[in-house]
Amino acid sequence: MPHLGRLKFTEAAPFLLEPLQDAGVIGQASLALIMIKPMDAVPALKSRMSFPSLETRCWLLDAIAGLGAKSDAPFIAGYLYDADSVGIASCAARALAALTGEDFGFPRASGFYDPLAPVLKARQWWDAQQKSSN
Repeated sequence: MPHLGRLKFTEAAPFLLEPLQDAGVIGQASLALIMIKPMDAVPALKSRMSFPSLETRCWLLDAIAGLGAKSDAPFIAGYLYDADSVGIASCAARALAALTGEDFGFPRASGFYDPLAPVLKARQWWDAQQKSSN
């Protein structure tokens, strides 16, 4: 499926959304959608966030950030506060960084780092955004 994305085969977008019922296909379809950039795919991606798989939800958050607009920030930011998993919060922080261009302190190279530190920075940034908009 990413091959369709590399080819920029935009007519494939509806066919990439169809198999989003299967968790195993979502990662590949999400990557292709990011490459093709069909903005109307964001609602379908958001609707699939109930998958139990952390990996699948991370793929979806990446795709939403890659296709979305700043108006999608509240949706992504909602996952910063997932009490069940620091993993999904970390994926949300990374997606929010990609969407907004903010630097939450993710490492630029491999190595050890505190996975909660960028999440906390993203939460602080989001809380400040919410206060400034009121």
